[in-house]
Amino acid sequence: MQIPIDATCVTCRWFDIIPSEDEAVSGHCRRHAPSSAGWPVTDEADYCGDWQSDYAPVLRTRKHPTWGEVKEQFGPDLAEL
Repeated sequence: MQIPIDATCVTCRWFDIIPSEDEAVSGHCRRHAPSSAGWPVTDEADYCGDWQSDYAPVLRTRKHPTWGEVKEQFGPDLAEL
């Protein structure tokens, strides 16, 4: 699988958005078990080597990009995911 250029936290299946009134988006990375300090906090533009696609239509209570936003962001490259 080829990882897209925009493989950032906000499009990762392990990213859990922290509700906020601010424009900036941050969340918890839930890829690995939490440390004694809790889950690591990351920003939407952060990235790592554990990124996995979060495009499967799964019912969730947290806010994720809509399918339309994902298609707009990745366009023709979406088929390669």
